[in-house]
Amino acid sequence: MTNAATHSNRFYDVTAKTGTTFSYSYNASGGSCSSISCHFNNTAQWGTTLTCVNCHSLAALQANGAHGKHVAQAPAFYNFTANHSTVGSYDFGCSNCHPQDSLDHANGAVNVTINKTNTGGGGLVGTLRSRNSATADGLAATDGPSGIYGTTKVSVRCSASYCHSNGYAANLRYMVSPDWYGPAYAGDKCAMCHGNSPNAGDPVNQPGSPAHYSNNFLGFSNVSGGHVIGIHTNNIFNGASGLAIVGNTPIGSHGNAGTSSTISCNMCHYATVISSANDSNKACVKCHGSLPKNPAELIADKRFHISGSVDVAFMPVKVKSKAQLREASYDKTLWSRQAGYKTPGAYDAAFKTFSTATQWDGATKSCSNIACHNGKSVKWSETGGQTSCLSCHDTL
Repeated sequence: MTNAATHSNRFYDVTAKTGTTFSYSYNASGGSCSSISCHFNNTAQWGTTLTCVNCHSLAALQANGAHGKHVAQAPAFYNFTANHSTVGSYDFGCSNCHPQDSLDHANGAVNVTINKTNTGGGGLVGTLRSRNSATADGLAATDGPSGIYGTTKVSVRCSASYCHSNGYAANLRYMVSPDWYGPAYAGDKCAMCHGNSPNAGDPVNQPGSPAHYSNNFLGFSNVSGGHVIGIHTNNIFNGASGLAIVGNTPIGSHGNAGTSSTISCNMCHYATVISSANDSNKACVKCHGSLPKNPAELIADKRFHISGSVDVAFMPVKVKSKAQLREASYDKTLWSRQAGYKTPGAYDAAFKTFSTATQWDGATKSCSNIACHNGKSVKWSETGGQTSCLSCHDTL
C-alpha cells in the first residue's frame, strides 16, 4: 500500500504508472480510460467491451503492408485462424501469421510467427496454419524460429507457409514469398509457387507432379509432356501436306476450341482456374511468345485456390482431339468421329461430358471411364509408369 489515505476513501483512485500516460475519468458506476496504449488510444468505458475493430480498423489494417491482399474483413477475435476467402477476395484470420498465445496480444510488440507448433497451431487440424512448416527456418525480429525473415516494418518475407508453397498433398515444398512491404510482385505468379505446372519442376526446391509431366506421352516438339496443352500437341497429321501446326486454324493441332481441347490447369481444376492460357508456361511460350492471360490473375474462385487441399473439378465439356485413333483402336462407344479420319478439319469428340462426380475418385486419386485415356482407369500417382501408347492404341 503506497497511500493509506486513498485505500478506504470510497473512491476508485486510478493513477498512471511511472513512465506511462493515460487519463481516467471517474464515475461511481464505472469510469473510462483514454490515451492508453493497451486500448490503442481508444476510450474504454468500464463495464463495456471493446472489439477488434476498436483497435484494428479494416481501413488501417489493409493499408499496412500486404494486409490488403490477405484480409478482406475486420478480425472477429484473437486467435482467429479461419479462412473466410470469398470468390473474389482472400481473407485469412490474424492467427495464420500472428501467435496463438494471447500473452502476445497487446504486449507492445508486433509478434509474427507462422510455425505451426506455436501455441495451439499444431492442433488446428484442417486450418491453413496446420500445413505450415513445424521446423521453419529464418528468424523474425521479434519472435524466434518462425519461417519469417527480414526486418520488422522494413522488409519481411515468409519462407515456410503453406500459402506460399507448391500446394501438393505430398512432397510439399515451401517457397519464399514476395516482400510484405515491397512493391507488387511483377514476376510469373504461377511459377513462383507451382513452377508453372505442368512441368517437371526443380526436384529439390520446386518439384512438379510426375503426372503433370508424364514421360509416356508425346508433348511439344517430341519432348515427353503428359498433360501439356492437348492430346499429343504437335506432330499430328493434317491430312494434306504433313504435320499440323499449332494455333487457331481448322487444321491446328491445338488452340482451336472447336476441334481440339486445350489441356491446361483449368481442365481439371475448373473451380479454381478459368483460363487455359498461360503467358509464361514453357509449353505455351515456345510457340506463342506471350499470351494475354495468366491464371494467377484469373483465379475463378479464391476459396479453392488456397484452401489447404488439392481441389479437383473437371471442366464440364466433351473433350475434342485432333489426335485421331486408328480405326482398329477407335472406340465408338467413347468417341464420335467428325469430318472423317485425318482429313483437313477432322477431329474426334467424346460422347460423355467430363464429370468430377462420376469420373474422379479423390480417395484413390484415379480417373475412370474418361475419353482422354480411351476409357481406361488411371491412377494419378502412377501415370508416369502405368500408361503408355498401348493404353490407347492397339499393337501396330
